Amino acid sequence: SRNFEAVLSGVVTSLWLHPRFLSAAFFFLSSLCRCLTMFLPFSLREAGLLGVLLCVLIDSSNFRASALKVNYARPRSVSLAGGAKVTIYGNGFSPNQYDLANLVFIGGTPCDVDWFNSASEDRIVCWTRPWADAVEDTSSDYLRVQVFVGRESVTKESHVRYWRWRTPKIEAVLPSSSPPGSVVELNGWFVSDDATKIQRVLVGNDVCDMYKPDSSILYRANELDFYKVTCRVASVKVGFYNATVQIPEFGGCSWNYSKSLQPGPDGRLFMYEIHPDVTNVYPRMGSSEGGTLLRISGSGFGSKVDKISVDVGGVPCDVQTVSTSLVTCITRSPPSGSAAILGVNGSFELETGLFFEGARGAGMKVWRGLDGTLVSTLTALDSYPHAPDVFYNVEVFASPQYNDDLYGVELEAFFTAHYDSWHSFYFASDDNGELWFANTTNSSEARKIAFVRGYTRVNQYTKYYGEQISNPVYLMKGQKCYLKALAKEHVGNDFVKAAVLVHNPGLEYTSKQTKSAVAEHQQAITSATVFNEIQSITVNYSSSTSHLMSAFHLEWGSQQSIQLNVNAGNEEIRQAVLGFFEGKCTVVQGDPNDWYDIDTFEEGEEERWNVLSGKTRPNVVYSDAYCGRKCLEVVSGYAENFDGKDGLEDFQNEFGYATLDYPYICMAYRIPHGTHAALAVRVNDLGWRSIPVTDFMDALPFPYLASWLDVNGEHIRDDNRWHYSCFDLDAALETAFGVGLHYTVVGVGFASPAPQYRNGPFYIDEFAISSVVRDLQQISRPARPNGLVLSDVLVSNVTAVHGDSKSITFELEYEATTCFDNYSLIEVVASRQAKSQGVVVSSRVEKNASHAIRGTFRLGMFGNWTPEIRYDANQEELKLALESIREVGEVTVYDWRHDSKRACSGRGWNIYFTHLPNDLPLMKVNSSLQGENVNAYTKEYTNGGILFDPIPGYMLHTVERTPQVQVTVNGVHASCQGSSEAVHATRYSHNTSCQFAYSRDARPVVTSLSPESGFPGDIVTITGTGFDTNIKEYDIHFGSAPCFVRNASMTTVQCVVQESYAGKHQLHFLVLLSGRANTTGLSFKYKLNFSLSEPSAGSIGGGLVATLSGHGFISVNGDNQLYPNQQVLFGGNPCAITSSHHSQLQCIVPEGDAAGSVSVSVTVTTEDGEMTSFTAVDHYTYSDMLTPHVTSIVPNTGSAAGGTIVAIIGSGFSNIVANNSVKIGSVECVVLSATNATIMCETGPNEPGTYGAVVFVTGSGNSIPVLNFTYHLRVDDFSHFSGSVFGGQHIRVSGAGFGFNSSLVSVRLGKVPCKIESVADDSIECVTRSSAVTHHVDNLGRHPVYGVGYQWRPQHITIQEGDRVEWQWNGSPYTVERSVVQVADEDATDYDGSGFHSEARIDGRFRHTFDKPGVYHYISEGHGAIGFRGSVIVNSFRTTVVPINVSVNGISATHSNHLVNRSVTSLWMSCENDTEIPENGWDVAYYSYSICVTPVIVEVRPSIVQLGGEIVVVGERFADQPYSDSLNTLTVGGKACLWPQDARPSDRPSSNVTLLTDTQIGLKNEINCTVPKRPPGRYRVVVHVAGRGWGYGSLNASTVEYRPAFSVNVTSGSVHGGTEVMLLGVGFHPKSSLGNIVRIGGTVCDVQSLTDLDEWGDGGRLTCITRRSLRDGYAAIVHKSTPLGYWEMNDRVWEGDGGLLSLISKNSGSLGPHGDGSFHGDVETGIDGISGNNWTNTAVRFNDSWVSVPYIHELNNATSLSGELWIMPESFVWAYQLVLGSFRGGMVSQGYAIWINPCQELEFWLAVDARVGPGNSSCGGPNVADNKSAVVGADLNSCGECNGVRTVLPHESEKTGFPAGVWSVITGPQLGSVWSHVVFSWTHDDSSLSVGVGVQALYVDGVLQDERRTNFSHNRESPLLIGGHSISDDKEDDGDDDDDDDDDHDALI
Repeated sequence: SRNFEAVLSGVVTSLWLHPRFLSAAFFFLSSLCRCLTMFLPFSLREAGLLGVLLCVLIDSSNFRASALKVNYARPRSVSLAGGAKVTIYGNGFSPNQYDLANLVFIGGTPCDVDWFNSASEDRIVCWTRPWADAVEDTSSDYLRVQVFVGRESVTKESHVRYWRWRTPKIEAVLPSSSPPGSVVELNGWFVSDDATKIQRVLVGNDVCDMYKPDSSILYRANELDFYKVTCRVASVKVGFYNATVQIPEFGGCSWNYSKSLQPGPDGRLFMYEIHPDVTNVYPRMGSSEGGTLLRISGSGFGSKVDKISVDVGGVPCDVQTVSTSLVTCITRSPPSGSAAILGVNGSFELETGLFFEGARGAGMKVWRGLDGTLVSTLTALDSYPHAPDVFYNVEVFASPQYNDDLYGVELEAFFTAHYDSWHSFYFASDDNGELWFANTTNSSEARKIAFVRGYTRVNQYTKYYGEQISNPVYLMKGQKCYLKALAKEHVGNDFVKAAVLVHNPGLEYTSKQTKSAVAEHQQAITSATVFNEIQSITVNYSSSTSHLMSAFHLEWGSQQSIQLNVNAGNEEIRQAVLGFFEGKCTVVQGDPNDWYDIDTFEEGEEERWNVLSGKTRPNVVYSDAYCGRKCLEVVSGYAENFDGKDGLEDFQNEFGYATLDYPYICMAYRIPHGTHAALAVRVNDLGWRSIPVTDFMDALPFPYLASWLDVNGEHIRDDNRWHYSCFDLDAALETAFGVGLHYTVVGVGFASPAPQYRNGPFYIDEFAISSVVRDLQQISRPARPNGLVLSDVLVSNVTAVHGDSKSITFELEYEATTCFDNYSLIEVVASRQAKSQGVVVSSRVEKNASHAIRGTFRLGMFGNWTPEIRYDANQEELKLALESIREVGEVTVYDWRHDSKRACSGRGWNIYFTHLPNDLPLMKVNSSLQGENVNAYTKEYTNGGILFDPIPGYMLHTVERTPQVQVTVNGVHASCQGSSEAVHATRYSHNTSCQFAYSRDARPVVTSLSPESGFPGDIVTITGTGFDTNIKEYDIHFGSAPCFVRNASMTTVQCVVQESYAGKHQLHFLVLLSGRANTTGLSFKYKLNFSLSEPSAGSIGGGLVATLSGHGFISVNGDNQLYPNQQVLFGGNPCAITSSHHSQLQCIVPEGDAAGSVSVSVTVTTEDGEMTSFTAVDHYTYSDMLTPHVTSIVPNTGSAAGGTIVAIIGSGFSNIVANNSVKIGSVECVVLSATNATIMCETGPNEPGTYGAVVFVTGSGNSIPVLNFTYHLRVDDFSHFSGSVFGGQHIRVSGAGFGFNSSLVSVRLGKVPCKIESVADDSIECVTRSSAVTHHVDNLGRHPVYGVGYQWRPQHITIQEGDRVEWQWNGSPYTVERSVVQVADEDATDYDGSGFHSEARIDGRFRHTFDKPGVYHYISEGHGAIGFRGSVIVNSFRTTVVPINVSVNGISATHSNHLVNRSVTSLWMSCENDTEIPENGWDVAYYSYSICVTPVIVEVRPSIVQLGGEIVVVGERFADQPYSDSLNTLTVGGKACLWPQDARPSDRPSSNVTLLTDTQIGLKNEINCTVPKRPPGRYRVVVHVAGRGWGYGSLNASTVEYRPAFSVNVTSGSVHGGTEVMLLGVGFHPKSSLGNIVRIGGTVCDVQSLTDLDEWGDGGRLTCITRRSLRDGYAAIVHKSTPLGYWEMNDRVWEGDGGLLSLISKNSGSLGPHGDGSFHGDVETGIDGISGNNWTNTAVRFNDSWVSVPYIHELNNATSLSGELWIMPESFVWAYQLVLGSFRGGMVSQGYAIWINPCQELEFWLAVDARVGPGNSSCGGPNVADNKSAVVGADLNSCGECNGVRTVLPHESEKTGFPAGVWSVITGPQLGSVWSHVVFSWTHDDSSLSVGVGVQALYVDGVLQDERRTNFSHNRESPLLIGGHSISDDKEDDGDDDDDDDDDHDALI
């Protein structure tokens, strides 16, 4: 050990020598030293040297041998959820993490370094954290890897990504709930099929073991599976948990997939529930009187009694002990007549429809061998419902799938609602099924609420719309309901299940967070009546021409039909009309074997083109097809021709075709310009490949194969016209992948990429895959009369015969492909031959087509409306419109009437509110549509909410026919495992594992007990049957008193009676294994006896405490009126009991009637009224000799506040102060001194009134007689009963009993305190405060959609003028910054520009005072937040009548009648006739905050004054003597406004009022005064009138602004600046540099001095020096110069157009580079120019001498240096630098520089011991070759755009070499740009404030174009600045919960 200590001593020594090691791992060193001392014997000295050597060796190991470099990282793809183990390979890493840490960042996210595996210079191992921007099923780009080693860093760009396919994903845990120790299966995606790669699986924080118990065999050892993991849950803690899988080598941690998450009972999301389970109950039967000890076996019970509850048949069972697998409890007796008691016939007498509640889950009953699909087949069975073939419990309300064929099934459960909300039940089954529900537990009340009349898939709830979802029913939390499902399975798939949708559970989840969240689905629909166009063609001919061929043809537009016979039929006419709309093509001849596939898209062909990725399906549409009338329209996504087995024709197969056999793909196409499209082919072994038919290489859906180049060498044309082209696919494949290979195509389709690459749909026609080039040419295009496209025409005819003539009329009803109403008339033209033979043809319009829907409509929600929506808006347009309502968030919209024929009659849109949780209000419609019977409306298709699918076990309980044992642990219900196995069911009980029966036959029977009365300690013998020989099995009580068993047999028990109170007590007899006996009528009577222990004598006045000892007292404390009752009497007078136990009682001896002895008796009354009395043998003596006597009390009155010194005179007192006590009433009078005859005491506070005074003397008792003392506290008069609503009224209160302690006195006028000025016993002086009230608003209101926290409470508030509103909010449950912003009206969303506006905070408080009547609307603004609204209604000032309350020490004074009468008279004489009678009548005096006596300032003129000027204040209700200080007081900014010495008579008011009283009203007054001295600024003028109070004036009417006045001694100066200007005048700010800014013609003049100035800026002389004029395009830098310590900056520093040049001179102080104030060697100063710039216009002045640049100056130790630098570069430069140091060969060593780069954040950089070279870095600044410098401010890393500047200043702890003071900077990059002026203040003086003001101005040719002020203080708007202070009425939270003092009328405005 001594060697060990020596080694440690050496280590400590080296640590002291090398402080860097203080951060080393001390434990590691000590352990290493201990190991060495164990094995190496050496001396103590050697041991100490070893310690030093160890530290040296370890220290030397930290020096890296190579430069820092990152080569690569593995793996390059990691999980979104983190947890991946990443190894970074490179050079120069730190091998010792303790000394020089390695830090790793991936895309800015830290990767936690594994210290134990990273002890190498060429390798770092780190563990990834979750990606901050991760979204489900997304991936990042390749991100940069950044490694820091100490201060060095290196970056590897685009190297590691967070990838979805490297993210293990859990989609489900099956089963979703089970008991502890269950084996579960995790379904999802687990990256690897090798389960041994999984490092761990967790459920909650506990391991889920993948290996079978006590073995190394995996549960899935023989299965390779990417999608499943099986493990056994090790945790025994019940609750709701999430699961995690970690695979470090293959990605990392698993992602909690939304599909796997569901809300639990507490609202939190979970994957898996562990619930307790009951396996056995013993015994199964017990006494109907209760008392049976139950042993419940199972798992998951925990260990805490207070966390578990047990019910037996609905009756609580008292838990005794708990362990993980065993619970014991004692049953209680069920209520009389309970159905849980077994009847005499051995059955339970349940009412019809009522059953017992069982374990969690549902009961499933199965009847087998049933044919058919009808539910009635099941319900018609004789064995239904009580005798199924099989019964077992299921955890959720769903049957297993693929259970069997030909059976019927019933699911039954009690459902418990967990939320106060509307509930909708969903139902699905295969085959037919029904769902029954009752909102009670009575099954006879159930009704059918949903059904399936066929079959559905498992999660298909809308196949039979309106039938599978119930109507909503409102349920309260905890409400229990009956639920039953029936289903009849025939053959094939089979299941039955139900889910429940909770509309508004108060959970804020969306479908992106959990599968349980159902988005609200609403529909917006437009409809109108549609009439098709009907035209007619008439042909008149004779019988001789009835067979005439080519009689006529039709013409439409520019085309004509074929010739028609005179007797043409309907179909011929139809084909002739439709022929107009066909594209005519050349006929293609060829062998069918030449084609593998050909699609012309005409009638008779299968429309087998499909769609992928949920996009709009490709349609075969009537359009201007290339050939025929139809073509394929591809809108978006992927149009699939065939893929594998999908979309095949009869002669095709899933193995595809060989391109060698069918090399060509031909098609007609029409592609709009700007729409990108690609042919996609899937080739065996190559996958999908893209062949772009348009040029969009960056948007390909699949890897590029080749560009479309047809066989003629032409590219595709996107000109929106039809073209025909063939492509040689086989040649393209050979070019890309090699010749001679056989390529097989198994999929073909077209792809249209993202919306930004689409300019409308594209069209395909005549698509063919062939062995030859298919040559197809269009002969003619389809007709388009007025743009019409017909899908069909309906033809009918009417024939009329007139002799030899015939007339046939064809009626043509057109069906257009789109909404069309601009038809031209079809023409009929007879042939020449027909005309010659008398054929006449004509056409006409029979009925015009209805007008298509036109116009717009708007949708409304949450009080807001969308913009106008066109009648034919597509789904994207409707989506954007709805999302313009901020509260709506994101929606998904589908056009569900996309069939063009139906679109004419209206359109519909399916709208899913995916961003909003819960059920939503129905959208409103505001329609401006036009059309025939047009209508626009919305409807709710599916309610939003949380869907529990299927209904989980924690919401269910089985329905049982026998009483059940139910166990609940931590609120989680237990299952009953014995019923989870299929069993043959009995008629009455399906579940026997948890059954318990209360039985009358199981109870023990007691027949007698002896004796039946006695005292505690007696032995009682109890006789009966059904007893036990074990004395530990008994629990016997008489009433509440135990009787301890001594011995027992099966028929006899003997027990010892314990203490209780007198009277009869019921016998309670319990045998634990049998239960309680019925002991009605059996009782034991306790007897009563006692003796008087002490005292035996005392004062006739009583007061002593008497003690009675014995048996039979009631054991209670305090009040002897507690039931059951007992009474103690001393000679017939009650003795007040103070404590009572069964064997002892104490009470206070009452006052005696006279001296002498009296008896003592006790009476005890039991619960049933039985009375037992006993009188003691001992007597008590009232002794006159022991009685204190009082003869007088002086004084006998005093203040109710207490404090009166009282003398009590008499006899029999004690000389010892502590032995005497005095009470006046119930209040103690504190004894100060005492003799036998006199006691002096001080009264305590008491309510006014007269009370008796009693003296108590220890050992004797109370005094007699009782003399009275009177407390008085009274208010007799008030000096004023009314005053200003703003307070300030001085009031004198007259009365008595106030005392002299002002801290105890309170005067309140209503709820407003009157500020106490002075207090005497008969008077109080106080000053009223403002009657204004602070109203509080918080964000705990309930929003109809988002719930609590998203609405103000109260939302609308009404206040009075002058009141204040305080808003307080917190960001829960989301961290969003919010502000309170005034808006123009209730619909506005933007700040109104002039009202109140708070600062945005997550949690905040904001106050605003409303001084003007009106309605103020506001909104809560927050980035991405819900903008909830509110309003403040401000009413005008009104008189408020409030009660007067005067109190002392909390005791209220009484009001004299005189006071009340004066109050009434004063109020009724008020100027207002609407004075209301107070609610409490006129019982007390009242005070009026009256507008009739409130002074008002109407105007202050002038509003702008100079120091010493006069103002005139105009107003109302001033005093009649305006210049009397005692009546009117005017203040300006808190300082008195001085009265004129010689006021003119005309200035005096015309009022004749000479005495101001409460009832008199002054006229409008004017007051003149001289303004006091204040710094420049804007101040409020306030008036106070004696006898009235504070006055009022709006900010605009009652303010005055001070401005300085001065003259200038010179009127011109040099444009290059340098002119000294003197300003003489008043009103300057006392702080020259901070408070005064001088500009001459817009250019700053630098303030130099300010003299001859008093504290208010009066009589000042300010000097400044001009700068170069801004009109020449240059800005200046100004900063304050103070000593820097070692260096000193010159007073004036000048700037060119790019940055700061600063001269640094050597300080002559004691410090120097070598610590002695001197330089060693030559020190030179020079300017190092920036390359590429002309420095001819540059000059330097050193020591008042101008020199040329560059300049070298020799310095010696005593030389000081000062100077200026002027630069006018001819070209733009980034920055300038001034260097002081050795100037050698263009490089500066050991230099010192200050440099500012205006291109980025303005930085003050003091570089010490740096090598500064030419300014050729990327930012144009100096290069720092060896960055071992002390840097103040931020480093210069990169150069951004010059679009703004700000300053980074060091903190107090970092300000090395910088002064405490003010720095001001003006900078701008160059002429013609925006000049920035930023003033920054920095100080470490705690008493000063920092204020920032910014001005931006644009100068063009020297003219100021625009100016805008921006304030950088905490206020939003530009403040008015006075003395460096910024004052605003709007206030943020100052951390002070108290309201501001209302008397502060000196506020600076």
